[in-house]
Amino acid sequence: MSYLTILTSEGPTLVNYVRGAAEETNDLLHRRLYDADVTLPQLECLDHMVRLERPAALGELAARMACSRSNITQLIDRMERRGLVRRTVDPTDRRGVRAVLTREGMRRHHVGLSIVVHLERDLRGAFSEDVLRQLFSGLAELRDAAADRSHRAG
Repeated sequence: MSYLTILTSEGPTLVNYVRGAAEETNDLLHRRLYDADVTLPQLECLDHMVRLERPAALGELAARMACSRSNITQLIDRMERRGLVRRTVDPTDRRGVRAVLTREGMRRHHVGLSIVVHLERDLRGAFSEDVLRQLFSGLAELRDAAADRSHRAG
């Protein structure tokens, strides 16, 4: 993995470590999902659909996934070609389209979630409970500090 390395007089920066850990973890997750023939965006979309427990309007999925309508349309197009979802007409608005999970979509969702759970277990196994508590606490503080500075700048 190649990412920007910033060195200061104190050595590697917090930004380097956080970005590096995130990128390595993200790459590992993508590789494991690839082996199961599902992408992370597909798994996230399937997960939203499962949680909704009903056919999902594309605009609603776009909002839940924090992406544009055109992005969700393209994602649903790819998922429909793969047999993970099918489109149906919105019964309340004939101009609207809803996405419905297929049996294969449910299966891929189950497989994908299983991969995420196993990866979580693998990564947690590298740390003691004390270190995990410290890590979660530190990451929450880092997230809050970054959000605070982001809100001040905006």
